[in-house]
Amino acid sequence: MKCKVCTKFQPSIEGRNNYSSKWIIGADSIRASNVKDHAKNDQHTHAMMLLAKEKARAAGQGPSAYAPIIQSFNRLGSDERRRLRFKVNTAYFIANEKLSFSIRDYVNYKDTMELIWMKHILMIMLEKRLFTLLLKSKRNELRERLKKAKFFSLLLDGSTDKGNIDNELCLVVWCDTNSSDEKIHSQMNYLTVCRPQSVTAEGLLSVLETILKHVGIDSSECHRLVGIGTDGASANIAARGLKGLVEKPLPWIFWMWCLAHHLE
Repeated sequence: MKCKVCTKFQPSIEGRNNYSSKWIIGADSIRASNVKDHAKNDQHTHAMMLLAKEKARAAGQGPSAYAPIIQSFNRLGSDERRRLRFKVNTAYFIANEKLSFSIRDYVNYKDTMELIWMKHILMIMLEKRLFTLLLKSKRNELRERLKKAKFFSLLLDGSTDKGNIDNELCLVVWCDTNSSDEKIHSQMNYLTVCRPQSVTAEGLLSVLETILKHVGIDSSECHRLVGIGTDGASANIAARGLKGLVEKPLPWIFWMWCLAHHLE
């Protein structure tokens, strides 16, 4: 008895692990267990993949049609596909939202896990919604406080998150003259985090404009912005960097190279 597939693709499978010509030359004594073992071994599996490629090419299909993962998907039942689709969609949601995996039984998936994961995701979405509403309330409060400030300054610093995506953090500093003790107090508050399109002078300028709009400062009120603090990156402090672009329309700006960054 011979294996027609292995015989056909013999030149391509001779270098596979545990290669044997037994099923190509012809086997005399055959048992059912021998046939099953041959169907599972590396050389026959590779020969079957080559056959699938040949059939796909003959049908005018692309490489994805005979990819092992696609073939595996095609062999899944409807229930298995539904569970796999839920897993993939859940993983995509968590990765896209940059959330952490907090349920360890994700791999040992069961029917009841769908409800657990859905509850977990809904709770995360609810928490994010509440956090957004809280931020909106705080932002409106900060806007009102900044409207009363004659001058204010911004502190900018860039960093990358777990996804290696650049983000620009902004703090606002101003003098509060409306305190109950009739003294002037310097105030500092978190303002926002922006994602620059590019970490260039133009990209950072776009971030700065977004930040000003964030607190309701338009071009007619830019005279109240008197200072900006950044690190010493050339995109920030070079003549052709953010500093140069800002100083053209706002020549009075006091630019400070952050002392902590300077010490580095």
